[in-house]
Amino acid sequence: MTPKMSDLGLSRVVEDGDEEKTQHLIGTRGYMPPEYMKHGRYSTKSYVFNYGIMTLEIVSGQKNYDYWHPVYDIGLVDYAWRVWSNGNAIELLDPMIEKPGDENEVLGCILVGLLCCQRGPQDRPSMIQAVSLLEENEMSRLNFVPQEPYYSK
Repeated sequence: MTPKMSDLGLSRVVEDGDEEKTQHLIGTRGYMPPEYMKHGRYSTKSYVFNYGIMTLEIVSGQKNYDYWHPVYDIGLVDYAWRVWSNGNAIELLDPMIEKPGDENEVLGCILVGLLCCQRGPQDRPSMIQAVSLLEENEMSRLNFVPQEPYYSK
């Protein structure tokens, strides 16, 4: 897997805090946020969503585009929400990784991925906040309660 942020070409259209509306959807399936797919609305928080998907893909070793859980009949993001809510988030970790060096770092990456994939753009952190959480290992200060999963409605 070689993750790429390929949809960033749209960033020239959007100023920070602004939201644009388009008639033609352009992007990579599996990375487009719900507000863009449903209503054609694109903002800086759309990139945050892209980043969250990519983070969950890296941790899990799965591609959001074609992942479907065989038991729960749900996609990657819903599965990540499910294991996080049940307190078993480490189950999301790629099985090729036998034992992570620091389990808290893995859980922090999953948390940031989930925060970035929240359904509403207003609920997602900014990219600066997301990167700061990862760099400074600030996850322990968060009191995070997952919102509804993106794909469930």
